[in-house]
Amino acid sequence: MTLERDNTRLIINALEYRIKRYERDLQNKNINEEEKSHFLHDKQYYTNIIQDLKMKGLAEPEFERWTSVLLPEDIRWIIYALEYRIEHYERDLQNEDVNEDEHADLTNDMLYYKAILFDIKHISRNQKNFA
Repeated sequence: MTLERDNTRLIINALEYRIKRYERDLQNKNINEEEKSHFLHDKQYYTNIIQDLKMKGLAEPEFERWTSVLLPEDIRWIIYALEYRIEHYERDLQNEDVNEDEHADLTNDMLYYKAILFDIKHISRNQKNFA
């Protein structure tokens, strides 16, 4: 299965969401230097993946090419970002203040991310260079 251009945009969105969470966490005055270093490293890694996706022409609907262009570790980080985004959708769905329309929108978005995650995991498992 190939991913459409909108799916690539959503993957980049999930990576950017994770970066924003790191930025918020970095503003927390209670984090120690080791955590700060870890957050900065991870934030930069996600930023690099986004740049690679954009610069290498991977905004095309040719996801199968990703595993030959990106490092296996990059694919794992994409998977982590998608899983993180899905966790936050699930948490938001537990909020009793969410009305019926918002609940439907959140559910649809979450299921779409889950479908993308499934495809990425399936394709990456079938690639020779994916560890």
